[in-house]
Amino acid sequence: MGETIEKRLKDYKGYQVWKVTDNKGFHDEEVTYMLNDQDGDNIDCFSSLADLKRHVDNVL
Repeated sequence: MGETIEKRLKDYKGYQVWKVTDNKGFHDEEVTYMLNDQDGDNIDCFSSLADLKRHVDNVL
């Protein structure tokens, strides 16, 4: 059976960064990077850490 693993990474410019790994079975996993404010409220999700950082640098 699959499982979801959330791991908090180092904050980036005052925002929480989470790596969410959905393991759907043998060699079938999906990774999403979640950007939250300091209250833990979700701002957006990204398929790569570089995209998340680019969003913070250019949009927020």
